[in-house]
Amino acid sequence: MPTTPRGIWSPNDGDDFDIITDLAAMGVSIDTAIGAVAGTIQFRTGTTANRPAVGAVTKGYLYYATDTNVLWQHNGTAWALFRTGTFQSVHVSAAAVGSINSGVWAAPTGIAVSTSVTTAVSCRARITLSAQGNGQSPRTGWSAGVALTGATTLAPAANTPSSLRFTSSLANSAAEAAVPAITVSNSWFVTLNPGTTNFTVQGIAEGPGGVRTIGHVSLIIEPVTE
Repeated sequence: MPTTPRGIWSPNDGDDFDIITDLAAMGVSIDTAIGAVAGTIQFRTGTTANRPAVGAVTKGYLYYATDTNVLWQHNGTAWALFRTGTFQSVHVSAAAVGSINSGVWAAPTGIAVSTSVTTAVSCRARITLSAQGNGQSPRTGWSAGVALTGATTLAPAANTPSSLRFTSSLANSAAEAAVPAITVSNSWFVTLNPGTTNFTVQGIAEGPGGVRTIGHVSLIIEPVTE
């Protein structure tokens, strides 16, 4: 009874003639071979720790880890990250009107923008923050930044965006302060540690007195391939 490289059985002229038994045995061997390659849905998803043993699947097999949102591939000898990126890009925004009126880093009143990224390995990421607003009175302005907490933190402090910040233009006169809000944007490259990193947009008042109006905030986190 010859078998194919994937273990599919078929009778030959040396076997007794029993078509029902032979077809049943062939069907079982085909089902086993297909299962080893394609697997069931349950076999293709689960926690990282519950991935099938390396020897239980073949090269090219894909497995989605539900605990880290990471797609793994079998390279023939081991599990490896499926590298179209170590995590999926995320974009969050708020179009509401908020305000910044404090000299302490905090989320703008009326606007909350935050997200998180989980990666199984250390990787590079690009953070892009855009915001629009104005000072509303002479010599007032604001800074916006991104605070990182969790797996990855940045000096000088974990929960303040002092390392990832940009400053809006300060209005020198009442006329400048009264102009429509302008949009400012900046990007930063950071190294994320394995695990979950949280990103929160915060703002701080610049200059004396006055309320700073924020009209829109956009935050994008995306993997960088180097």
